[in-house]
Order: sequence, then C-alpha cells, then structure tokens
Amino acid sequence: MPNSPDDSTGIPIKGQRVSDSDAIAISIKARASEAKVKAENKALRKDRDMLLREFEDFRSARRQPPVQKPPKKRGKSKSKIRVTVGDLHGMRMDRPAVNAFLHDLKALNPEEILLGGDMVEAGGWCAKHQPIGFQAAADYSYQEDIEAAAWFLDEVQARAPHATIKYIMGNHEDKVERLITDMTMVHTRDMEFMMNTWSPGALLQLKERGIEYYDRHRVHEDGMPPGWIKWGRIFYTHELAGGKNAARSSLLQTAANVVYFHTHAFDEAAINFPGVGLVKAWNSGCLCERQPVWRHSNPTGWNHGYGLEFIEPSGEFLRIHVPISDGHSFAGTMLDKLKK
Repeated sequence: MPNSPDDSTGIPIKGQRVSDSDAIAISIKARASEAKVKAENKALRKDRDMLLREFEDFRSARRQPPVQKPPKKRGKSKSKIRVTVGDLHGMRMDRPAVNAFLHDLKALNPEEILLGGDMVEAGGWCAKHQPIGFQAAADYSYQEDIEAAAWFLDEVQARAPHATIKYIMGNHEDKVERLITDMTMVHTRDMEFMMNTWSPGALLQLKERGIEYYDRHRVHEDGMPPGWIKWGRIFYTHELAGGKNAARSSLLQTAANVVYFHTHAFDEAAINFPGVGLVKAWNSGCLCERQPVWRHSNPTGWNHGYGLEFIEPSGEFLRIHVPISDGHSFAGTMLDKLKK
C-alpha cells in the first residue's frame, strides 16, 4: 500500500499520508510499547526491592557485635585513662604485638579509647587506589580482612567493656569508600546503598557497637581540617606529616597538642610557642607487620606500640609512649609496680 506506514517500525514514511485505520494501528502500537516499558520498569523495581531485602537479610544475619556497656559514672574529682592505638591493618596485623597490647588493655581497663584509623588493610580488593609501586596482596579476601578487624574490636570491647571508643577514619578505610564512589558517581542513592553494604564502617558494625566514627572528609572541629577531632586538650588525626622529623613538622603545622598515626613509627616533638606555651606532637607506632611485601627490600624502620594518657579532672594530662618489641610490652613492669 503506497500510503501505509513502514511495516517494521509502524512509523509513516516521510511524505506519505496516514489513513484513519493506520493512525489507529500506530496508536495501538505506541500504547503497547508504553505498556511494555512500564511492565519492564515494574519488573526492575521488583528485582531491586528483592535485592535490597536480600542485603538487609544478609546484614541482619551477620554475627552481632558485643553490646557495649555504658560508661561507668565517675565523680567530678576522678582522673581517667585514655589509650590511643592505630594502624592495625586487618589481616596484616602483627599478632604478637596485638596480643601484648590486649594484655595491657585488660590490666589498664581504660575509660576512653581512641582508634587512629587503618584498622583494615584492603590491600588486594582496593589495589586501584594504592600508591605507585604498591604490590597488591592477594593471599586474603576483603571478607577475611573485615573479620580480622572485627575480631580485634571484639577483643578490645571485651577487655574494656565500659570504655568510650572513638574511631578516626584512616586512608585504608577511605580507599574502600573512594572505590565505591568511583563505581556509583552517576547516582547518589546507589552510593549510599553500597556504602551501607560494603564500607568498613558498615561491615564492622560500628554504630551497633556504640563506637563513634569520624569521617576524614568531614569537618568535626570548627577551624580545623576535615578528619580532625579534639578530645579534651588533645587533637587527633590519622594523617599529618611524614618523613624525617614528622612529629616536629606536625607540631609546626598545628601549634597545639596533637596525636597522629599513619607513619607507623614512634616519634615525638615539643615546642614552646610564645603566646601558646608548651605543646607536643606524638606518634606511637603501629600494630601491623613491620616489613610488608610492597616495601620490597627497603627497611621500614616501623615500630610497634601505643599511647597511654593519664588525664586529670582539670584536663591536664601525662602522655606515655608504650613500646612493644618482639611481642613484649614494656608497660608490664610499670603496671605490676603500680599494683603493689
């Protein structure tokens, strides 16, 4: 028929007239096509909702973290102990060093604990966001890495059941979130869904544990860079200065008491600033392996250890670096003496 629409598409050819019957046929096809699209969208929404329910079932089926007991009520005249530790690196933890730390933690029974970030490693799964020259570790899975960090948190909370715990995001937790952001830049809701499913904060169930988590991309203290927090008279951040004289460089940037992590090496510095007074910067080392494969044959100079802070009701404090060598903590003798 010379005036009929193209048989394959149902759309009239340019210059052709469309009869009433053909127009009706085109309208019917358009409605059918619209109905088909609606049906496909409905099926997609059904699949999405089913997937969401499956993930929610998965999350609720995971082992529940220990219920954190509320902090003990302390009189205004009481002093307290705060323990700071970081750079566990999940599956790359040094088990003898960790065991020594946990032994001390039980004896100290601190009121406050500051986790300085990089409690997970995520070295293989997130190799895309590693520095140049990094050798991805493929001998463990991301799931095993999360389980290792979760085990550590379980042990910490079992040994200090009444402690208030704060957790600063490190660059290794951040790598996972950046990978998720890369995959979901088109849609914010997809990013939120994947963050709530795959990110370390979600998988470690920090909210359920009662652990306060501080994102390194958010400002937590007015006038300070993102990722910094202030607890009492001390600032804490995961990453600050590096290289030789890192503590002094950190102090010159801060002009305040600051504890940083990330470099895995013990360091401290003190400067008496006019108008500010005496302030210090500290790094107490790490709890991870000291010679990772990605450093190849280059010695790292890393140290195991943690920080111990005795805080007076006035806010004044004494901070002690506790080194750990070959699985032996040097706080043992001090603790034994204090008990006598």
